[in-house]
Amino acid sequence: GVPYDGYMIGANPKVTLVGVDIEKWEQVGKADPVSGAVQFRFYFTTVGHTHAFKLLVIEDAYQLSPADCTHAAVYVRSCECGEADKDHSNTFTIGSALGHDWDDGVVTIEPTYTSFGQRMFTCQRCKLNYYEGIKPLDRPTIEGDVVRIWGDSRYSTSADAIAKLKTFSGKERFDAVVLATGQAFPDALSGCYLAEMLVAPLILVDPSNPAAAVNDVTGSIKEGGMAYILGGKNAVSEELVSMLGGKGIACTRLSDDTRYGTNIKILNEINDVETINTLLLCSGDNYADALSASSCGYPILMVASSVQDEQVSWLQDHAANIHKIYVIGGNAAVSEQVAQQVASLAGCTDMERIAGSDRYHTSTEVAEAFFPDTCPVVMLTYAWNFPDGLSGGPVAAILQAPILLTDNSDNTAMEYVRSHGVEKLAVMGGTANISDATVNKILG
Repeated sequence: GVPYDGYMIGANPKVTLVGVDIEKWEQVGKADPVSGAVQFRFYFTTVGHTHAFKLLVIEDAYQLSPADCTHAAVYVRSCECGEADKDHSNTFTIGSALGHDWDDGVVTIEPTYTSFGQRMFTCQRCKLNYYEGIKPLDRPTIEGDVVRIWGDSRYSTSADAIAKLKTFSGKERFDAVVLATGQAFPDALSGCYLAEMLVAPLILVDPSNPAAAVNDVTGSIKEGGMAYILGGKNAVSEELVSMLGGKGIACTRLSDDTRYGTNIKILNEINDVETINTLLLCSGDNYADALSASSCGYPILMVASSVQDEQVSWLQDHAANIHKIYVIGGNAAVSEQVAQQVASLAGCTDMERIAGSDRYHTSTEVAEAFFPDTCPVVMLTYAWNFPDGLSGGPVAAILQAPILLTDNSDNTAMEYVRSHGVEKLAVMGGTANISDATVNKILG
């Protein structure tokens, strides 16, 4: 058998060992003269017995799983012989779950003025994630009844629009800026939604003074931000791009041989960020309708009297995603033939034309279609020239304001303002084109 050495007191000890069968035992040496203890040696063999897993012993050897965020510590019961329940059918718990140790969370989706954001929290113990919605941003507004966004030139008006965008967005610097020539409208209006999507200013570039645009950029962009250059080198010079590069500002030029090709490059850039499902179809030969639509929250496809080759390819490539097309302006602006061809190429059966009897009424029809019945803020811009209005789109978008075309003689904007609960006006440009008297008349 198995030997076991020990000490016993007395000449004839009785020994009981659980789970063993003692064969014999023998004294080893003489009794201790002081204590009387006698060393002995047992010889035994183990014998089988039926385990009774009743003991609740809290030791590591019997721990099945430690406490975690959602569960208490689990132990297996044991037999009086020390054997643990290897089948884990007899278990018990001690204490309670530790609970999650959530961090402060990170914003994974930024809220906007019209949509919820999202914050992700991570447990520092088990790495589980949970998400909470972030309520939409409070609608920004203007102080007083009227704010005029203007300067002594189209470029200083653009600079003032940057300042107002900072105020209304609560941002001192932006992740991106968008630059377009101030000499023509197509590139700026094509890129207006890109600027709105990025919450970026649309900076008009003076070809004769690229340094002024560089100053606008450096005063507006975050470190590591991107400057989007709309149009070719004749529109925005390579000199300006080099000046920005010299200041460590990355640039992406979106351009092609024509205004329509550049428009497609801009749409591709937009589509890389968010899938385009809705298009605004606007004339590429006149600014009025596109300017009215530039704060509506959808990208613009500019068209001519016929659909261009690059547009055919783009529409066919994105046919699976485009579900709605709004045609802005009457047949003289966008012919029914062109509109139907665009819809056919895009595989879109939901097309709607939004038009009025003239540019004034088209702008109010656009406002009716895309903005609430009660609209606290409206942006006014001059109906008969484009420069002041070009940089107003991102500002109007942040204010959730429609853009109405007006002048000192037409009453269309006034009729809309007085019937839609408008309380405040943002006016693009100086008093020469839209006088203070006109503004006061419109607001009532």
